Amino acid sequence: MIKAAAPILLLFFLSCSGKGKGLSLYLTNDFNSLLWDESEKIYSLAEEIKNDANPKLIIETGDFFSQSHPENLDDGFQSALKAADIFGLDAICADESFLKIEKEDLPKDAEKYILSSNLYLKNKKIFSPLRNICDSSSSICAVSAYIPQFSFPEKAGYTKDYRIENPIYEINKNLNKVKEKKSFEIIFLYIRDFEGKKDKKRLSDFLQKLTPKPELVIIKSEKEFSPFKCRNIWIAYAPKSEAAKISVTEIPVLKIKKVKTYVLNLSKTAKTNLSNEQLEKIRKDKFFKLSKVYSSSDKDIPAQQRGPGGTAYFMSKIISRYIKSNGAFYSAQAVKKGFKKGEIRLRDIYDSVSPQDRLIYCKIKGIDLEKMIKSSDISYLEYYPFQIDEQKEISIYGEKLKKDKIYRILIPQSAAGKEYSLLSYSMEFSVLNKTVLDAALWYFRTHKKAE
Repeated sequence: MIKAAAPILLLFFLSCSGKGKGLSLYLTNDFNSLLWDESEKIYSLAEEIKNDANPKLIIETGDFFSQSHPENLDDGFQSALKAADIFGLDAICADESFLKIEKEDLPKDAEKYILSSNLYLKNKKIFSPLRNICDSSSSICAVSAYIPQFSFPEKAGYTKDYRIENPIYEINKNLNKVKEKKSFEIIFLYIRDFEGKKDKKRLSDFLQKLTPKPELVIIKSEKEFSPFKCRNIWIAYAPKSEAAKISVTEIPVLKIKKVKTYVLNLSKTAKTNLSNEQLEKIRKDKFFKLSKVYSSSDKDIPAQQRGPGGTAYFMSKIISRYIKSNGAFYSAQAVKKGFKKGEIRLRDIYDSVSPQDRLIYCKIKGIDLEKMIKSSDISYLEYYPFQIDEQKEISIYGEKLKKDKIYRILIPQSAAGKEYSLLSYSMEFSVLNKTVLDAALWYFRTHKKAE
């Protein structure tokens, strides 16, 4: 019976694939960077995919949901999601950057793209755990799981807005949904501490718990490795390069003969005949918005320079003016990029400031504020308008600090130290629903000259 069914299954699979003899998995590690790059790499990738006769999945395995992309900050991923639809992305794997998005900031349009079997909003399950290609009786299925610690692969947990369910339970549940279709089953795993063949024993134990068994497991981890077999299952790596192709060749009755990973060398120039007016319009509109001039500076404000001439000191000054307070602190380590002499554009602001760095409003007695400023624990901080003279006397706007007075101070979360240790000096504090980015945007909108 099985032998009789084999040619039928093979014929069906190859009928999906045209002239191909296998399956192509196209992985983008950072779709946003490809999309917003001023070169034509996004179209070079489209040309590569178009010329491939095999059935294929196009999966984003990188930080699509990272808010470090200036383009994402501008409209909350809406442009990127629309571009993903135009380009033909099948799915976006949910990873650590996804977990950092607050649920109210997650666009509803994102739900149809998110590939995650074990990450959910706390109050409901909304994300699609499966992706199929070919037709309604699809022979290829993809599942994704996020594993915080490979030492505890069945561990569940919570973040502020999300549940992390037991990965093995969720993978098995979803694979069982499609096992009757004789699918070619792929699992995408996020395992930060996975170390390739060195972790073969732990990987073997993990795979032992999967029922039914997948044909291919693709792992996104810190360390790269070449494809290998474990428990007769192929293990491949999702490269850190901007785009890669995993070629699965010769699949008689859904059994893999060979798996190979190719890093794609995408052309930076428009050597392709492909173009898309909608996609190009999204890119041009975004560049136009991010090029808007907000302010200007008569001199460079370097990222690394300490003291009044540096960006950290400048940001402490901005924060203290944004919300009425006696002063503010800012971490030099939080500065992503300084400001160049000349025009300051929206992109420059996004490039400099962390988007999720919330402000903390503190009440601190003068005597404790003095201890804090003199402490070696804040050597990484800049502060305004406090000054400390050669006699170690502290003043604020030229007046001596009053030890019994209560001062209202702003400190970004990035400056608060491990487990908010810096806040031990305060009488009370509250985390505001305002960020350093809010302060920076306000300042540059209202000040035509950065001072």
